[in-house]
Amino acid sequence: MKHIEFMKQRQKFGLVSVVVFVTSLIILSTIGLEKSVDFEGGTKLTVNFAESDIAIGDLRDRVNQVDSKATIVRMEAESGSSFQIKIKNPTVEEGKEAEASLARLRGLEKGFGTFNNEEAERIALIQKTAEPVLANRLLRDNPYNIVGTDDEKKAAYDAVAAKIKQSLDGVGDVEALAAKIETDAERQGKLSQALILQYPALNRTTNDLLNALLTDANPLNRAAPASYGDVTAQIIDFREKHGDFAPAFGELSAALTLPSGEDKAALDSFFANNFILGHYKVVSNETFSPSIASELLLDAIEAIILALIAILIYIAVRFRLGYAVASVVALVHDVIIALGAFAVAGLVLGSELSNPVVAAFLTIVGYSLNDTIVVFDRIRENLNTAKTDDVESHMNKSINQTLSRTIVTSLTTFFVVAVIYWGSNNATLRDFALPLLIGIVVGTYSSIFVASPVLLLWHDRYKPINK
Repeated sequence: MKHIEFMKQRQKFGLVSVVVFVTSLIILSTIGLEKSVDFEGGTKLTVNFAESDIAIGDLRDRVNQVDSKATIVRMEAESGSSFQIKIKNPTVEEGKEAEASLARLRGLEKGFGTFNNEEAERIALIQKTAEPVLANRLLRDNPYNIVGTDDEKKAAYDAVAAKIKQSLDGVGDVEALAAKIETDAERQGKLSQALILQYPALNRTTNDLLNALLTDANPLNRAAPASYGDVTAQIIDFREKHGDFAPAFGELSAALTLPSGEDKAALDSFFANNFILGHYKVVSNETFSPSIASELLLDAIEAIILALIAILIYIAVRFRLGYAVASVVALVHDVIIALGAFAVAGLVLGSELSNPVVAAFLTIVGYSLNDTIVVFDRIRENLNTAKTDDVESHMNKSINQTLSRTIVTSLTTFFVVAVIYWGSNNATLRDFALPLLIGIVVGTYSSIFVASPVLLLWHDRYKPINK
């Protein structure tokens, strides 16, 4: 490979580094970083749909009814559709964060359900339920936490069941139904939540809950103590074979095998009268309060600072203080420029600072340090065997000797990360890959044009590194 005079160009590249570094600081101080809900507060959830043709625009129309500033990203899915929804820093009354989070989730769920009219299905089930049966269910769950004799509780819920049956005309969901029955907002919430739990979605019901519901109702009249583990295991297995969503009650029923003598029609009737099918599933739901989010951000900053301090100590022990200072200067250079570029990406691409991004920046620190140590190790070896005191010449020789290794390693890593970024629809992987792409380029540059010139400056101005 041709011998390149890198060190003779250090002033030109030093000027470039200073300009880009200062520009990055200005960008960070004016534009700033777009923070994710991890560091700003809010809600982040992932929802899967049975259908593969859910358009992101149609989903946005539903989500906008809860928060018009929410961001939606389509995720990779083996079947159906998957989306990540982020609602950042919503306006919430102090002390009401939990209630607000529950209300947001319920609002989103109602929107998700409109793709297949799930709310109308639930209202239809309530209409089919006989008033005494409905009263007994309410009495069993006691959503109002009524304290009194059994007769007093029964009378109270008999009255509620009667009001429910009288109020069903014209309502589209259980919240609207509860609002027609109760004037108190808290009681409305308790009643609507009770009705949702009494008529759950089969495709969103866990194995344990499904077993408990079947055992309690015992539609097959099994001898006590009844267990429906065999039935629920088949249901879960059927769902898993169909992308986690049973396509229809009839197909599910046909796939079930019951012991001889048991009436499958009774089981079918139980499902038809007590469950909606369910075409979506919230697979993750994380809520961060603003105070906790700010603590997480401080922890992330602390992690990066501690990493830099640890690196300074490590290199000072392994090499000399001059090498440590040069390494840390190069790392600070890399992190600030990468952060500045990421801030611009936030404006253009909507990239946000999140936990995966912090992990990526810590990876950048390690990657850049590795390149720098390889060069420094060769510089030390060449200085130890040198017959002359021309440190600049030996540094240039060392950079040239390690250049092919640096380029091959950087290009290989860059191409792998590029495939992850441009070839993946997974938002978390893309968040992690973008700062890595920036960091690989900046880190390779700094190991040649920042770390070694700073080390030479230390040698000339403070303490020789070859003595």
